Amino acid sequence: MEATTGENHVPRPESITDLIDRIVTSKWPADEVEQAKYFALLGFDPIAGQSSNNDAAVMTGNLMAPSGLPIATATWASLNGNLFSINVFLDGELLAEGPHALRTYRHIYAGLRGKYGPPLDETTDLSGRASSKWQMNGTTTEMYCHLNPLPSVQLGFSHTAGNAEYEALPSR
Repeated sequence: MEATTGENHVPRPESITDLIDRIVTSKWPADEVEQAKYFALLGFDPIAGQSSNNDAAVMTGNLMAPSGLPIATATWASLNGNLFSINVFLDGELLAEGPHALRTYRHIYAGLRGKYGPPLDETTDLSGRASSKWQMNGTTTEMYCHLNPLPSVQLGFSHTAGNAEYEALPSR
């Protein structure tokens, strides 16, 4: 699937909403072996993680994005070997101007709203920064449109129960 439209090189929202659908319709992995299979299913190639937050139970790492998707950077986090978070920033070069970032955000938002209903929470300020949050099939999906210092669209996916366990850590 081609990841950008010809006009203004804005990422095609379908390529991102397809990835979102794979994340929210797939079961979150229960261990490191399942995690490798899960990343393969999503098309990501994980880079070895390292301990985080001075807590050996928390591991973080980077992901090589699936080819053809306009992803600049992607990361993952696990707790006790259980993946609980994936974060993605869309390619900043494609969103170099604020209107492109906001347009991309709105296209992805419309796709998510059409498929999963209205978000649990959403905000937009006068400058155009926006955020929205859904909970679907045990996955919390958050989307942000950042305009400063560099326009970008960020997507965060978390295993709702796993993220709650992480948030409750005393070392956090």
